[in-house]
Amino acid sequence: STSAPTSASRSFPTPIPILDCRDVSLDLTARQRAALEATGMSRCAMPFGVLLAADDRMPEPYVRQAVAVLAEMLDVDLNGVADDPELVALLRNHDTAWLAMPTDPDDWERDQLPRLERVLGYDIIIPAWWLDVQDDGEPDERGRAVMVEEIHHFITQFGLSRLHPKVFGVDDWNSVIARETQRAECDFW
Repeated sequence: STSAPTSASRSFPTPIPILDCRDVSLDLTARQRAALEATGMSRCAMPFGVLLAADDRMPEPYVRQAVAVLAEMLDVDLNGVADDPELVALLRNHDTAWLAMPTDPDDWERDQLPRLERVLGYDIIIPAWWLDVQDDGEPDERGRAVMVEEIHHFITQFGLSRLHPKVFGVDDWNSVIARETQRAECDFW
C-alpha cells in the first residue's frame, strides 16, 4: 500500500532569501537599486527572478509571508522549479511590473511611487493599510487573503493574460475571465 508523504518525508524548497535591495547579487540595475534605497524600499526578494520589494517599515513576517505566497503560486508542487517557465519569463521583467509592499499611503503616493515608476514598471501593491499590519505579529487570515489576491492579480494581469489572452485577457471584454467578470457584475460582485 502507498501512503501520502508525511511532512517528515517531504522535502520543501529552500526559503527565498530576503535581501537588502542594494545587494548587487539581485538582478536589478544600479539605478533600480538606488531608487529602491532612496525611497525606503529596502528589502527585496526575487523568487524565480520576480521582484517583490518592501518598505523598511513593513514587519519581516509580512514580507516573508508575501514572498512565500508568490513562490508557491509559481511553484505549486514545491519542487523548487517554477511550474511554467513562460509565465515566469513574463513576470520577471520588472521593467513591465513588480510587487511593492509600502507602509504609508501618503509616503507611497507623494514620494515613493513617483520616484519608483521612473525606473520600474507598473506596481501591484500589497500595502500595510490593506493588510491591517500588527507591528509585533504575523499576518492574520485577512492579511494572507490580501496577499494572495494581489499576487494573483499580478500573475493574471502581467503573465497569464499575455500567455493565454483568450482565457485571461484583460485588454477588452472578450476573454473568458472578462466575460465572467461582466456576468458576475451586480449578481455577486
